[in-house]
Amino acid sequence: MIRCGYAKECISVYKITRKSTIDEALYHLGIQQYKHSHIKKMITAPDLQNHAKIWLNAFQIAIKTVFREEKFLCDHVFSSYPAIRNLCFTNSTKEGALNLFTFPDLICKRLKSDTLLVKMDLYNSISDFWPEIDSLFSHKSISSVKLQAESCLHKLGDSVRTFLTELDEQMRGKMKKSIANNLVPAYEELYVKHLVMLSEDERCVKMLMRLSPEKTTKY
Repeated sequence: MIRCGYAKECISVYKITRKSTIDEALYHLGIQQYKHSHIKKMITAPDLQNHAKIWLNAFQIAIKTVFREEKFLCDHVFSSYPAIRNLCFTNSTKEGALNLFTFPDLICKRLKSDTLLVKMDLYNSISDFWPEIDSLFSHKSISSVKLQAESCLHKLGDSVRTFLTELDEQMRGKMKKSIANNLVPAYEELYVKHLVMLSEDERCVKMLMRLSPEKTTKY
């Protein structure tokens, strides 16, 4: 079709066919059209954690299988036409990929403490798959997906860092006030309890290592 001058028609047909396939695959993985109202309805921590678990599983499959196989298909079918190859991949995956990263972006806006471990999971998962994200969405026509993923990482990291800093300041403040009233043991116990919980959680340790200023690699 392309050699006969029907490149535009070929691109259009490919988009119609493949985009619906990609969207359906993401839907069956549990990816929704996330909105802020959806996150607000997740009142309890278990509810939020359940949605996060679904997203994390869907995210990994989407990156490892759905988007990777679509990239392989485009590279194979349009191997002789780089511009069309990139355009077709963008047309079929961009909308779904951008929506995929809407969930972690919205979670960043939820300030409740029950999101701490969820944010750590999201941060670590996106970081783990960063090489794949960078490879799949590096072309300028679809780089907005990569930029959104990068934005999510920064927001998640800042959110967790802010929470831990505020927790430390609150505990220190409460301990200072309690010294005169001989209530130090109670606050020491609470403070130590939080520290032990975080230090024993592999997600926290992994994330804090990534957020460390001494890290020279990007993620």
